[in-house]
Amino acid sequence: PVSQIEHLRTSNSFMDLDMFDRLMADLREIDYSGKLSLVGMNEFFMHEENFVYLERAKAALPKASVWVYSNGDYITRAHLERAERAGLDMLLVTFHPAPGKTFATDDILDRGAKFMKAIGTLLTMTDYRRDQRVHFQAIFGRLNISAGLVNWTTAGHNWAGAVSSQGKGGVDVGIPCHEPVNSVV
Repeated sequence: PVSQIEHLRTSNSFMDLDMFDRLMADLREIDYSGKLSLVGMNEFFMHEENFVYLERAKAALPKASVWVYSNGDYITRAHLERAERAGLDMLLVTFHPAPGKTFATDDILDRGAKFMKAIGTLLTMTDYRRDQRVHFQAIFGRLNISAGLVNWTTAGHNWAGAVSSQGKGGVDVGIPCHEPVNSVV
């Protein structure tokens, strides 16, 4: 899912809009009502072009639940307002540690406070386990926001063996990723 090569890329490319529209038409034809994740492994709010895909996806698939993943760095209140108007259903924000840093509860709480200030919306803490996880939620109009981070070093997560993990709960190599059968990404 996230190879070392991908991290070295210096440019972004976007799916051809005609191809995207054909994909949306195919999904509309089967009355798709599942999860549609836009930009699963990139930063949605970094590129203005992504709003076009969001608007077209929701217009074509009003029953689908459209999700976006973000690290929160580029999100402003204006971005949230636009995403909410365009039909985004769920925004998941992960407060990753700075490069070279490890999970630190106080850093995650600080990121949460900065994010609240940037979006002008109160986050409610929904899960807190010091040195293990911090999670927040908010409702912004019709848009659901979930934010926070799990300490993957202790919780374990290895993308079904695709990346190394020293955590305790990693999945065995060869176990398929559930995402392709649960959503369109």
